[in-house]
Amino acid sequence: MAGLRELCDGARAAALPLLLDAEQTHRQPAIGMLARALSREYNPPGAAPLLYNTHQAYLRGAEARLREELAHARAHGYTLAVKLVRGAYTEGEVQRGNAAALQPSKAATDAAYDACAALLLRRLAQADAPALAAARRAPAAGGSPGEAVAAA
Repeated sequence: MAGLRELCDGARAAALPLLLDAEQTHRQPAIGMLARALSREYNPPGAAPLLYNTHQAYLRGAEARLREELAHARAHGYTLAVKLVRGAYTEGEVQRGNAAALQPSKAATDAAYDACAALLLRRLAQADAPALAAARRAPAAGGSPGEAVAAA
C-alpha cells in the first residue's frame, strides 16, 4: 500500500486524477478493495476527488455493484469517483472460461451502461458522486478503436 499511497500523493501534488482499472474480472476484487481503502483517504467529501475506480458495464451486475459502491462511500464518508466504461475485454474473459460473467449481448451491455450512467447523473445532481464517462468510437465514426471521446 505504501507504493500506492506514494503514487496518490504524487498525483495529488501534480493536481492529476488517478484512474484505476482492472481489465480482468479475476483482478477486480483486489482493485476494488484497494480503491475503497485509498478513496477513504484521498476522496474526502467536499474536495475534488483524486482516485477514480473503473466500472465496466459489459459485466453482469454492473449496476448493482455501482449501487453497492455508492452506498459504501456514503456509509464510510468519502466521495466515490467513477470511470464508467462499456468495456472491451470480452474475448479475454471467454478465453479464461469466464463467459458467464459477461452481459449476454451488446444490447444488454448498452442497457447496463445507460442504467449506470443515469444513476451517476442522478447522484451528480445531488453533488456526491463525481464521474468520468468514457466511450469508444468506432472507426466508421472517424476515430480509432479505443479512443476516449466523452468526459463529464
